[in-house]
Amino acid sequence: MDSIILQVEPRELGKKGTKAVRNAGNVPCVLYGHKAEPVHFQASVLSMNPLIYTHETHVVEINLDGKKWSCILRAIDFNPVTDVPAHADFQLLTAGEKIRMNIPVRYIGIPAGQVEGGITQVILTEVEIECLPKDIPSHLEIDISELTIGDTLHVSDLKYENIAFLTSLERTIVTVAGAKEEEEPEEDLLLEGLEGEEGAEGEDGEGASEDGEGASEDEKG
Repeated sequence: MDSIILQVEPRELGKKGTKAVRNAGNVPCVLYGHKAEPVHFQASVLSMNPLIYTHETHVVEINLDGKKWSCILRAIDFNPVTDVPAHADFQLLTAGEKIRMNIPVRYIGIPAGQVEGGITQVILTEVEIECLPKDIPSHLEIDISELTIGDTLHVSDLKYENIAFLTSLERTIVTVAGAKEEEEPEEDLLLEGLEGEEGAEGEDGEGASEDGEGASEDEKG
């Protein structure tokens, strides 16, 4: 995996220092690690974009005053109003020391079941793993082209060397379900009594012929 290099600068701590960093268009950051002192620095918003707007996992090389650290972006906070990065946490990578992290899942291919009319349902877009820094993948690639209607993949179906899955092995990651059958519309039913109403109209006019038959005796006289 290729590393992303960040050229960063030191920063002052405290509210005043943090405000000055943000006003300058930079992101206040901290690097921490097991048995290591935290390193506080600032990085430009532009330099952070490749780490933010991506579906890949990246190893980051921090360069500060001639010193270098290999790490990963652990967490990032955004301003709720402007959506600009407000703070970032980086975790130090130590050779020989395993690290836990979430890795994106990339699905490739179109399931055979989907071609037949089924519906592909992606349940997980990332899984939690544990591995050594040298074995960190940028993503996990899963070929789902052979899945048919009714097929389901679980975390336990993922086979990768040197990677331990911390997400429950029973979790479903993707499934192909059959398409829902459309319900046939019910036939229109005649309203109850409709025929009776038509008959009633006939009864009202019964005996009233065009030549006046059925008129009362008074009318005849």
